[in-house]
Amino acid sequence: MLIAEGDPAEEILRAADAERCKLIVIGLGREGAFGRFGLGKTMDRLLRRSRLPVLVVRERPRGPYRHILAATDFSATSRHAVELAARLFPEQTLTVFHAYSAPMSGLMANAASYRREYRRVAMQECDTFLAMVARPETGWWEPRVFVEDGAPGPLLRDYAVDMDVDLVVLGASGRSAFVEALVGCAAKSIIYDVPCDALLVGKPRTHAD
Repeated sequence: MLIAEGDPAEEILRAADAERCKLIVIGLGREGAFGRFGLGKTMDRLLRRSRLPVLVVRERPRGPYRHILAATDFSATSRHAVELAARLFPEQTLTVFHAYSAPMSGLMANAASYRREYRRVAMQECDTFLAMVARPETGWWEPRVFVEDGAPGPLLRDYAVDMDVDLVVLGASGRSAFVEALVGCAAKSIIYDVPCDALLVGKPRTHAD
């Protein structure tokens, strides 16, 4: 056990580096120094600065994660998040989640046809994305795919509730407003909204890091 005095995020990152850790785990406290507001500030700073995955735990564990939801914007960082989830939790149910918005559909003469075409393109992108995911040598099961038109935050929360998701995996940076809506400065809000634990994954380390 390590006990340190100072800024919580700075001390956590310093200890993780000194101990050569591969994962940071932080509890979602309900009160006290690491309660809702204290944890929110610490979490924000960890997400901005940590190159290690950060696992935010909401409840006392009752067993292994069974249903894992990996939210993606098809970026390299979100692909890394899917690959990490597959390695850490082999043979568990994995759902790849993508929310999109068909722009200006209300202005189209045939809005329904336009939305169907936009969904077809989104599904194609998802297939291409999954083809680029590096599979682990053992324990890989083809993931479920959820691609839907709508705001990513509410869709993610509702799916997690309806499908009894145990863990949500998020890339901590990406190519579009998708990740900013899910993580970014609003990370703590999303963590509090979903009814399960969350694993936040940053950009993969390179040999130059």
